[in-house]
Amino acid sequence: MNEQLSSRQMEILIFTVKLIENGGISNVTIKNLAKQTNVTEGAIYKHFSGKNEILIKTMEMVRADVMDVFFKANESADQPMQILKNIFIRQAAFFEKNPAYVIIILSEALYKELGFLSETIRLIMSDSRSIIKEIIKKGQRKLQIRSDIESGQLTFVFMSALRNCINQWYLSDFETDIRSKCDLTWKTIFQLIKM
Repeated sequence: MNEQLSSRQMEILIFTVKLIENGGISNVTIKNLAKQTNVTEGAIYKHFSGKNEILIKTMEMVRADVMDVFFKANESADQPMQILKNIFIRQAAFFEKNPAYVIIILSEALYKELGFLSETIRLIMSDSRSIIKEIIKKGQRKLQIRSDIESGQLTFVFMSALRNCINQWYLSDFETDIRSKCDLTWKTIFQLIKM
């Protein structure tokens, strides 16, 4: 996030995520946030202009956290295939620890109802796609990743597989083992894209 938030603002955003996790977007009200944070509704308005600003800042927080996983995985290894594996596995671990983020990112109804939030999701997807594509291009230049398929198509396959793993976990009400599913899917992706 671009601006520095106070500890109280961060607390409000964290409770916003919890409210979404426990009851969807309709559960996010100033009244519920005040109750969760043990402050008055007026105190919430001292920190944010209203529900829309809270939701925008929450989405910015989600974006920063999700992208941080990509950046750390990208810095974790020198070899493109290892970086891609790290992204796949670390995203699974991250979402396992933060299932509310999955609800937020995959909730299409949320973005239809509140279209102003869809731009942040587009940015997450666009930034992720750019990072993956550059890693794949690097792997193609190093002759580690097949180059008979355009990097954009391999990026699409990679991201679709990752999203599918996460979506299946979400649809199972977080009952399946996301890490083993993503590990198995990564092994399949590896076989498909390696030289």
